[in-house]
Amino acid sequence: LKSKKRNAIVRSIFNGEISFIKKNDSRFKNIVMVKYDDGLNGIYLNLDEVSSEVFVGKKVLKGFILGKVDEILTFQATKNNKYIDPERLFK
Repeated sequence: LKSKKRNAIVRSIFNGEISFIKKNDSRFKNIVMVKYDDGLNGIYLNLDEVSSEVFVGKKVLKGFILGKVDEILTFQATKNNKYIDPERLFK
């Protein structure tokens, strides 16, 4: 997903719980994974900044600010440990 501006806010697409955070990854900068209902996970990669409010175990609501991205956010989704097309989630 290409950002139209620098420091674009990245928000959780559904209610869920932060299940994984990795900062300063050599390949994907910063990574945040949010566990949603029904075995669905959102994986937010290439974040330039992770919100100070984000920690593993934190319950988040749809729209919660996960961080910021300057140029390109990579978003992946899994359901029951299998990758799915994330476009299905935005329809």
